[in-house]
Amino acid sequence: MQIPCALFALLIAPLVQAPEDSPTFRVGVEVFQIRVQIRSDKGHSLPPLTNTDFMIRVGSRAPAVLHSEEAPPSDEEIRRFRWPKEEEAAIYVLTVEARDSDCKTVPKVTLNAKTLKVRGVSWTPKVNCAPPGAKITR
Repeated sequence: MQIPCALFALLIAPLVQAPEDSPTFRVGVEVFQIRVQIRSDKGHSLPPLTNTDFMIRVGSRAPAVLHSEEAPPSDEEIRRFRWPKEEEAAIYVLTVEARDSDCKTVPKVTLNAKTLKVRGVSWTPKVNCAPPGAKITR
């Protein structure tokens, strides 16, 4: 009876070994958020939008939109963006990878859909970044 138990222990020993310590790599990506007001043409409904519906230009580069979601407008955005009464409108929050060179340039946002327009933009840049002419939100 002891020989089969010993043989069993030898067979499963490689399967129950403690995991080896493997190196841990930490990677950080700095991002900034852009809040945009989207309006539809009169008579058109405002469809749900995804990352691929937005095109961002920051200087000469076109970073990908990493995340996008619709958000309720703040009271300040309603005043600042002159919220329309006749057109449908929404605020979208876009997340984009940040670079040091982005501090000098205000991002430009356009849409693929011709019946939709970007009417207002505010953005939260990297830490310690204050670009000229931008409305900074924190």
